[in-house]
Amino acid sequence: MNSALYTINRDRLSQVSALLVASNIRDLVKRLEDEDPQYLSVRDLVRKRGASESSVLAVLNALVSYKLAMRGEDWWRCWSRYHMDLPLRRDIGALVDDEVRFLEECRGAVFQRAAKIKRLYKVKSKGFPVLDRLYESPLSIFDSAGWLIDGLARALSSKPYAKTIVFAAKMAYYVARTVDRERMAPWDAMIPVDLRVACFLYSTGIIEASSYRDIMRDPRRAQEAILDLAKQIGVPPLNLDSLFWRTGWIPRDLPRESWDRELAVITGTRFPSRLFVRPCT
Repeated sequence: MNSALYTINRDRLSQVSALLVASNIRDLVKRLEDEDPQYLSVRDLVRKRGASESSVLAVLNALVSYKLAMRGEDWWRCWSRYHMDLPLRRDIGALVDDEVRFLEECRGAVFQRAAKIKRLYKVKSKGFPVLDRLYESPLSIFDSAGWLIDGLARALSSKPYAKTIVFAAKMAYYVARTVDRERMAPWDAMIPVDLRVACFLYSTGIIEASSYRDIMRDPRRAQEAILDLAKQIGVPPLNLDSLFWRTGWIPRDLPRESWDRELAVITGTRFPSRLFVRPCT
């Protein structure tokens, strides 16, 4: 990729870091995660089926969470309710079979359903060791996500930074978080650069580019900026994803005069100076 598409504004990155620290960012991301419909769906399933089975089911569902025919929050709610009604399996093969039946019955999976089912069977055959490790120790995700990400990527012949692979690590973290809410996500899981992440980086001025689209064309350097920001504020990138998701749409969809008010509603704080400095265009 051509790194000349954009540059990282280190001075502005430090300014944004200071703003986030002043907002008590660690508590803020925890609250935003508590409100995440995906987390709530995972939490409900864990209460019924425990962390071991829920972690495997959450990872399986994350791997097929693409090209959905319903909103993401509805998809995860449907998934949680479906699996809550099933008995405990204590067998990874049976859990994969349950997830396949969910795909067959849920209208949200109608697009590329056959490919999604094939993907589940592939991870069942090629990725059994990593699923078994997760089942036996679902809280180990707190210490590192690398083993899960690399194992899933190898099983599916995918890149470790592919969106569904990293998303699977996030959902495994969400399962563990229901058991210990005080621990943060592992530092070795990097989030993919989607539209809202790109808008956050562009509109805060952390990245200087002609458009947010340039950031999405060269996501690896953007991830470098995210990691630098995370280190400065002491919050892992995977936790910052909740902030990006809840606020990244603001400078794209709202007029400038509404930015600060909407930020205050979402974050519960008023920043001492502007977090967003330009529209996401």
